[in-house]
Amino acid sequence: MTAHPRSARLADLADRYWRFFCHEWPLYAVLAGEATPDAVLFRESPTDHDRRNRAAGELLAELEGIAEHG
Repeated sequence: MTAHPRSARLADLADRYWRFFCHEWPLYAVLAGEATPDAVLFRESPTDHDRRNRAAGELLAELEGIAEHG
């Protein structure tokens, strides 16, 4: 059985968000049992926050596109 295109897009987006989250906050990845190559567990510089904000905006726009257009 093939997943509905909207479901497949949403599942892909959720997977990419999880990978983004684990990369940005390695400590949470470790706590969730995910392997991480990152030696730095905390990234809190203004540049880190700007990068996260941009990425979150892109992910949100993609989510809204899935909701609007299926």
